[in-house]
Amino acid sequence: MKTTGTTSYKIYAIFLVLGLIWILLSDLILLTIFNLQDKPLLVNVIKATVFIIFTILLIVALQKSYTAQLSQQSAINKEIEDKYKIMFKCNPIPMWIYDLDTWNFLLVNKAAIQHYGYSEEEFLSMTLLDIRPSEDHDKLRENFSQDVKDGHSFSGTWKHIKKDGELLFVEIESHPIVYQGRRGKLVLASNITQRIKTENEIKVVVSELNDFVYRASHDIRGPLARLIGLSNLLLIEGNLENRVKYDNLINSTAILLDNVLQRLLSVNNLKYYEPQSEQINLHDLIDEIVGLVKKGNRKDIAVYNDIPDSLEVKTDRKMVMLALENLIENGIKYADFNNYKKPYVKINTVTQQGQLHIQVIDNGIGIHDVFKHRIFDIFFRGTELSQGSGLGLYIAQTALGKLNGRLDYKSDIKEETVFDICIPT
Repeated sequence: MKTTGTTSYKIYAIFLVLGLIWILLSDLILLTIFNLQDKPLLVNVIKATVFIIFTILLIVALQKSYTAQLSQQSAINKEIEDKYKIMFKCNPIPMWIYDLDTWNFLLVNKAAIQHYGYSEEEFLSMTLLDIRPSEDHDKLRENFSQDVKDGHSFSGTWKHIKKDGELLFVEIESHPIVYQGRRGKLVLASNITQRIKTENEIKVVVSELNDFVYRASHDIRGPLARLIGLSNLLLIEGNLENRVKYDNLINSTAILLDNVLQRLLSVNNLKYYEPQSEQINLHDLIDEIVGLVKKGNRKDIAVYNDIPDSLEVKTDRKMVMLALENLIENGIKYADFNNYKKPYVKINTVTQQGQLHIQVIDNGIGIHDVFKHRIFDIFFRGTELSQGSGLGLYIAQTALGKLNGRLDYKSDIKEETVFDICIPT
């Protein structure tokens, strides 16, 4: 303590100066003023007695002054220490002090207790390894072996585990400290779990966007190139028969292009759509969807609406309609006319474990087993016969996801394709 050291030197200096003055002047004072030249023994006794009394008084006075200053300095130190304790305990970021030799927690703040779910007593009985996943223990030991023991250090991003098992991502900063006589480190652990999650979501979105732009441009350029080619042929072969043929081809290509654009628009709109619940009659909704789907597809495929006439559910009409429209259209589009089959699509409901399921069943060409894990991927086409955009099942699943619903695919011994919709109602 600087003040204490300064005070000690003052005491030494004062004692030295006054002692020298007494030694040099005491003989002159006693022999001249008090005329004690013939009494040397008395002179020595007086000198020694006065020196002892003076020394005692001086020591007492200086000790009192020193004690007062020491008490004042201790009060200042206590105030500073209390402020630092408050800053540590009340800091909103998790902080702790650990022992550099044993890795035991020595002190934790309130934020650490709240974030990790352990009590203070539990923390103080644990080591740093207890809040790390086991697969990171070797990495942590290696980090300690290379750690700089003096000065501030930034250890980067680490995985921590809360008491309930939840995984956290944290950034660790630390600084050496002596706590209760033990070598330790003061650690600040900033929770960046949400930031990591957001960054990963952004990466996924960017990847999907790149794929989306590439595939969308590819699906649009094909019909556009066809339109350009047909229009050129129309100019070259201008007789009436060819005009009608090319006009029909241009019309069908324009319809295909419009369908692609509508699907792409649906994908974009789904990302920002907020569901609105309303009471809907499921049977009537299926009839409406079948009527819309059959306008642009073959009409000789039987579609059976086996939903009870009176069945009503409370959910978002637009999302349910979007999902069912894509599933029913796929059932019609990929009908199998080989082996004297009579193509059909059936829509019914079943109750499983107290939940209502809507099933769309068809006996079409089906989906090969090797593609089953990819059928809900954006732009995926499961057959060479596909003339679509590869968005139908992706849109259906995304729409149901908006309702916290689920879309499952399965097949049974009747060689039917079954899509099972489960919607919370």
